[in-house]
Amino acid sequence: MQKISLAGFKDPKRRPRYIIWTATAAFFLAGFILFALMVTSTNWFCADICHAVQVDSVMAWERSTHANVSCVSCHMSVNMNPAEFLLKKVEALPKAYKTLTGQYAQPLNADQSVALNDFDDYLCTQCHTANRKVTPRPGLIIDHEAHTENNVRCTHCHNRIAHIQDFELVAKDPTTGEVGWKLDDWMEKPGCFRCHSQEEGAAATGACAACHPADFDLVPADHKVENFVSEVHADLAMEEYARVDEAKARMERLEKADGGGTTIDMASTGPERAYAASSKENEWSDIPPANQINYCYTCHAQSFCSDCHGMEMPHPAGFLEEHGELDPATCLTCHAVAGETADEMLFCSACHHGPESNWEFDPAVDLDIQHAQTVVANGVDGCLERCHDMQFCLDCHNRVDPVPTSHLAADFLRKPAAEIGTHAEMYNAQPRACEVCHGGGMINDNEFCVDCHVLDVPHAQEFRQFHVKQGVEQRQACVNCHTFRELCSDCHHQGAIDGTPWVRVHDAVVAESGATGCLEKCHTERFCADCHVAQGIEATP
Repeated sequence: MQKISLAGFKDPKRRPRYIIWTATAAFFLAGFILFALMVTSTNWFCADICHAVQVDSVMAWERSTHANVSCVSCHMSVNMNPAEFLLKKVEALPKAYKTLTGQYAQPLNADQSVALNDFDDYLCTQCHTANRKVTPRPGLIIDHEAHTENNVRCTHCHNRIAHIQDFELVAKDPTTGEVGWKLDDWMEKPGCFRCHSQEEGAAATGACAACHPADFDLVPADHKVENFVSEVHADLAMEEYARVDEAKARMERLEKADGGGTTIDMASTGPERAYAASSKENEWSDIPPANQINYCYTCHAQSFCSDCHGMEMPHPAGFLEEHGELDPATCLTCHAVAGETADEMLFCSACHHGPESNWEFDPAVDLDIQHAQTVVANGVDGCLERCHDMQFCLDCHNRVDPVPTSHLAADFLRKPAAEIGTHAEMYNAQPRACEVCHGGGMINDNEFCVDCHVLDVPHAQEFRQFHVKQGVEQRQACVNCHTFRELCSDCHHQGAIDGTPWVRVHDAVVAESGATGCLEKCHTERFCADCHVAQGIEATP
């Protein structure tokens, strides 16, 4: 096969053929390029081919007032020269690859940098002339000339005019599989307050009269509900704080491709420069995203809440560790329970003596009663580990000198026919609770316990070796705990029944097992005889 060579253009015989074929190839190449430029500039290609996966953006355009305006009319410069036009098409080729491989951005233009940085006013004024009558929505005053003089472009406010998202989104992120979120409409109030502000020294004033006529009702409908201040406004405020926090977190997580093809790394740029990653940056690149504007601050200065509440609102980090130093009267502004006074501090108890103590606090029941019930149920560890020290409890108990209702029970000290009384059971379950009134060192190093017990309790292992002598010499010490007569019998008499007098059962035991065990360990034959004679008992044949 003969190789193509430029030498043919020098050969007089082949030159005409070379010129004809070269011209033909150039003609078809030019025709193909022209055809490609025409096809890729149609709405069909943009909507059904290039951005078919971003169906939400296509649907938003189809529902807008610009549905009959071609995509390139706005997204390509006016009177662009052919070379620049061709270059723009070539720049878009990598996006086609990302679309085919599932690496496309969702939602499209997620950071809205295209509207902020890439649209010049002449793209709008090619259709919308200065003679067009401005028709703002009712209750709104807008001075377009003042905005233009300050280099505010059309799309800095009218960002969604050609893509109205007034429907439920359906397009899913190719990575997460989640439906995308609706983009901010800068014609809503938070969009205005990217520049306007209620704070002193703001670039543009946020005063109501600057944008609203005198007869405009400035009070939102949700502020007119009954008990708005006492019951509603806090929930609305916290919902708004949560929404803003979520918007900031989402922007920090966002790593998408914008409309200009620049990769946006929100983790490194941060939310305050969410719009900065674009093909063109300008003085508007640093304004905050509209979804991070707290709606409350569009009417109120940020100090408004703190001035009313008497402290920073919402409560800052570390507030819980320091809030005990606050004046309770300040807290009652929001947290009063059933008309309480600062002295009652029911709100504090509702938390500290409620969930924090594993207890359901009832403001209708006296705290002294509830706290005793709580201690009985849960012990004092929760109190001592969180708020109070032992001295606090001692000082209060010594001042009030309370007698718990449990201490008044008949079996509190001793339980007939039981090894220990109720007080001992309570100590075993919650030893620190007893120390609140009776001091530490329980049991055998505590003066209160020793005065009653006399002996170490529980008894030492060697106690059995001398307990008989102890029982004879200090019988009262034993009786303090062991009140029933059969205590000794139940231990020493094999076959005894707990608490049942031995004389009622010993004859059956002796008849079955004999008396050898009795005589070897404790009694003499004479002891048995004397008892039987004294009781008038005759031996059964």
